[in-house]
Amino acid sequence: MDCTGSKRVDPFWVPRVVAAADLGRVGASGQYLGQEAQMGTLLYEAISLPIPQHVGRPVTIGVQRVAEGGLQSDFMTVPGLISPLIS
Repeated sequence: MDCTGSKRVDPFWVPRVVAAADLGRVGASGQYLGQEAQMGTLLYEAISLPIPQHVGRPVTIGVQRVAEGGLQSDFMTVPGLISPLIS
């Protein structure tokens, strides 16, 4: 991720697995845009995903660095799986 000098990032997510290049087009932005990582590594976000009952649900979470004037980096993403409530 490179937006020279910027320490602010925007979180995004989507309730399926997608490539980093597609996240900005198909994902939803987080509630806490333009946040600076706490201690350089921690970000906080609230994501409203339904809890799956019987089958796990894939999710992709990503961040994009943003600079003053609107300059944006590429997304960095990580896929995950939300475990079902009842297995």
